[in-house]
This record gives sequence, C-alpha cells and structure tokens, in this order.
Amino acid sequence: MSSIIKVDTIQTQAGKSLVTENSNVITVGQTGDTVVNSGNTTIKGDGSSADAKLILNCSQNSHGVGIQAPPHSAGASYTLILPNNTGSNAQVLTTNGSGVLAWANDQVITGFPTITGATPSGLATSVVTSVVIAGTNFLTGCTVELVNSTTGAILLPASFVINSSTQITASLNISVNGAYFVRVENTNGLAGRSSSALITVSTGPQWQTATGTLGTIVGGFSGTIATVVATGDATLAYSSLTAVLTQTSAGGANCTFNTSTGVISSSNFGLNDGAVTTYNFSIRVTDGDGQTADRAFTLTSSYGATGGGQFN
Repeated sequence: MSSIIKVDTIQTQAGKSLVTENSNVITVGQTGDTVVNSGNTTIKGDGSSADAKLILNCSQNSHGVGIQAPPHSAGASYTLILPNNTGSNAQVLTTNGSGVLAWANDQVITGFPTITGATPSGLATSVVTSVVIAGTNFLTGCTVELVNSTTGAILLPASFVINSSTQITASLNISVNGAYFVRVENTNGLAGRSSSALITVSTGPQWQTATGTLGTIVGGFSGTIATVVATGDATLAYSSLTAVLTQTSAGGANCTFNTSTGVISSSNFGLNDGAVTTYNFSIRVTDGDGQTADRAFTLTSSYGATGGGQFN
C-alpha cells in the first residue's frame, strides 16, 4: 500500500519553507541555506527532448550560466574529474581522454615562438659550444633546429634544455662553416625562425706569428718594433690584454699598438731607462664573428751598444 501526500510547501516547525513548488519550479531551502547531499545527485531530462541542465544564477537571479548534458543521440556516459588546484594564469583545462582534467598552457593563445638572440653568436668549427637562445613562447616539448642560410641544411643540437619560456640552452657542435638560422617548433605545430642568421660557424682567427719573443730592442729606439699577424675569414681586430705594452710610466714598454694592423711601434722604447727589461704581454685577435684567439709575447730592452737600432 502506498500513500500520496499532495502539498505545495513543506515547512519546518518554525514556519520556514524546506521545499516549495510554484508553477513547475521547485525551491529547496531558504536563501543563504546550504543544501547537502552525501550521495550522487542526478538532474534528469524531461523524458522527451529537453536535456538536463544545471543553471547557476547571479545574486539577483536575473541571469545565469548553465552546464547542459549532451543530447540523447550522443549516447554519452562519462564523468569529468576536476584538477586538484586552480592552475596558473592563462592556463586552460585539458583532458587525458579518460575524463581526468588538468591545467596546461594554451599553446594557441601563447602563440608562435620567436627567436631574438643567440649567445655566443660566433662558433668555432667542430667545437662543442653551449649557446643560450633567447626569445618567447618556448613551451615544454618544443624542438630546436639550426638551418644553414646557404644550403637550407637542417642540423640538430647535440642536446638542449628549455630553461624557461624565454630561454633555451643548446649544446652545439657544427662541422660545416656557414651562417645558421635558429628554428623552434612547439608541440602543436606552431613554429618560429629567427629573422636573421644568428649563429656563424667558422674556423676562427689563426695566429701566424709564433708565440714567444718578438725581439730584443735597444732602449730608447724609435720606429716600428714588430708586427703581429693572424688570419681569419672576416675582418680582424687586435687588442692588448696586458697594460705593460702601452704603459708610458716607469716599468712600461712605452709602445703604441695599432689594433687594425697589429703593428707595435714606439717613439722611446722602454723609456730609455737604462734597465734591461723583458716585457711580457698577451694580444687577442677577434674576427668579425666575435671569435677570439690569444697569444703571449715578449719584448726585451737592451743597453750598452753604441748608437741606436733594432735587434731581433
């Protein structure tokens, strides 16, 4: 035997409505109440054509947003499991294909990767070099390529690490001289290539002048003392790494060094101070690709001979 009680409202003894029905709208509880269900809650469709929908209203109940079930024709039965946290700024929800949701970077919104720099930009042929690639939108799982600007040949780094979305550190060992574009491709297929060939591979400058002594020069000599020579595949620039070569005060060689030609000259070598001195100094040559080579040299002053002159 079953019993049916027909009512529009169920109230507490204090007169507060627990359940109210009005024009096919059922209200459970009062404003501000918390409705708790310890089991599963099912929102049914109308049995005809209207799929179940959960609508969340604004505070004034004048508008709301809803989540609606797929249509009956989809035959869909699944559960979406929310992530454990709120994720990070600009992340989106992704699924593992089994209903488990997770936060991930939105690669489409993030956009194409851009490559703005490579340090160092000049690499010696067949020498393992760590190169820092700067840019934007480097995402987890991206790939890195070096593209020869002349032949189009594509080379891969020996290894690389994605330090952040703006930096990649790559280990390069390139045996073919040339200029190379840097290309980065994200896992969604969005790719970017540097607008210019950021990396140049060459043999680097090569010293022709042997290391060691450039000669013994009479103290006080005036004129050209020596010329250091290097070769390379680009314009070369020389620089003295040791102050003593051009030092004009006591203890200095008092020389002038031409950074374009490598010519060492003096108007008064060793300041004619009467003390036999060996001056130790190093000179660096730099090519147009920024590659360098250093070499150590000496010059020695001499005294006691009659007259002036150069001895080397």
